Amino acid sequence: MKRAIGRAHDLLRNEIGLANKIGTRIFPAEEASLIGSLITRDLPWYDADIQTGDFAAMNSFLDRFGLLNRALTFEDVLF
Repeated sequence: MKRAIGRAHDLLRNEIGLANKIGTRIFPAEEASLIGSLITRDLPWYDADIQTGDFAAMNSFLDRFGLLNRALTFEDVLF
């Protein structure tokens, strides 16, 4: 899965227009018109690697907002 995500990131970096093509298939027109600029803005932070510390911070955030039914482990989510 990590390789697939990395490949998708590479495709978007090389052809941002793909985000618009996909966006128009998935989202209503108004939202789809925004996807290209959002992807362009966020591409520098796209990374398929998730460190355990980053995962712990995400888990903590979700827990604070009551979005988890139980504590998740790194392996639960990524494997």
